[in-house]
Amino acid sequence: MRNRLKIAIAGLVIVLVGFVYLNWQINSAVEKHCEKVMQYYPELSQNEALLKAVASEELSFEQRNRIVWTVGRLEIEKALPLLKSFYDENECDHSKRLCQKELKKAIKRCD
Repeated sequence: MRNRLKIAIAGLVIVLVGFVYLNWQINSAVEKHCEKVMQYYPELSQNEALLKAVASEELSFEQRNRIVWTVGRLEIEKALPLLKSFYDENECDHSKRLCQKELKKAIKRCD
C-alpha cells in the first residue's frame, strides 16, 4: 500500500512539474513574440503593435500566425474585430493567408 502511495505522489509531482514547465515555455514564447513585435513598432503600445503586426502585409504569414497565437494567449479582447475579419472558416492555406485554425483558437480565447 505504501508503494502505491509513493508511486501516486511521484506521478502527481511529475504531472505538476510538466505543467509548470509547459506554462513557462508558453510564457517565454509569448514574451519573445512581443519583444520582436515591439522592435517593428516601438512607438506603439504592446497591444497596438501586436494588432498592427497581425494586419501587416510586410510580415510573412508565418510571422503573423505566431502573432495571432500570441494575441490569443494574451486574450486581447480589442483584437476580436481584427481577428474575425481574417477568419472565414475555410481550409487553411498558409502560403496565401492566415491560419484559420489559429484564428479560431485566438478568437475563442479573446472572446
